[in-house]
Amino acid sequence: MLDATWSTAEQRTAAHRVAEGADADLIALHCRVPDEISAARLSTRAPGASDADLDIAAAMAAREPPWPEAVTVDTSGPLESAVSRALAAVRPWGTGQAPVFRRPYMEPD
Repeated sequence: MLDATWSTAEQRTAAHRVAEGADADLIALHCRVPDEISAARLSTRAPGASDADLDIAAAMAAREPPWPEAVTVDTSGPLESAVSRALAAVRPWGTGQAPVFRRPYMEPD
């Protein structure tokens, strides 16, 4: 998984190359939330490993290039809604069916 700091076109291309080299599918999910909700969440977040604050979030948003190939996931509502949208992109066949592999599948030695 790559986080928001992998936001340039060059970094996205590099991630695609790594996935192709590993014969893996790469599903791009772009989580979006309105600025006011993001600000409220950042202001109430407990201290942790991330140093992101309102200024960092605004700077990242300002320099982020368009990402038309990513599936947009609205994270402003209930968690279940965002998870459902993400899973629909990652598991297009649904959760109740066997996966359909899009790349050749090989058993480990």
